Amino acid sequence: MEAIVDLLKNHEVGVTGTAPEGANCLLAYDEYVAPFQSVGMIAAAIRANASICLVAHQGAEDWNLRLRLPFGWKVPLTNGLRGINIPLIPFKKIDRYMARCERFKPRLRAKDLEGKSKRQVRLMLSVEVERIRAAMNLMTDELKERIRLDKAAAAHRPDYALVEH
Repeated sequence: MEAIVDLLKNHEVGVTGTAPEGANCLLAYDEYVAPFQSVGMIAAAIRANASICLVAHQGAEDWNLRLRLPFGWKVPLTNGLRGINIPLIPFKKIDRYMARCERFKPRLRAKDLEGKSKRQVRLMLSVEVERIRAAMNLMTDELKERIRLDKAAAAHRPDYALVEH
């Protein structure tokens, strides 16, 4: 991790990223944005006192069919997935796809982690990671609402095209 932190601090790397969930996240968790499986890149950004660009998107769900299992059943050998996503092939053009980027400035700074035990650092990072996840869920909710409103507007006006409002 120290190599990544140095690259970020020296501005040799301007952007790096991480994703919280896997391919079946929509079937494993109640929230759209699942818990992060790895927080290494977030920890690196915090240790470098770098901002984080959060990205949320909606619309790509049209490329798959989501099948949930009934009665709380879970897919065997999957760590608790409650269903599966089936890709719809051939892929078609997505009529309504939106993405939003937002700068996130962590409250936690590198100096806050100095002299702390591994356990303390892990707990402090987990608070920041949950703030990130909550922000991404709120961003996703906003995009869902914008798409819903856009679909409603399009239903009433056949000539309506998706535009930035």
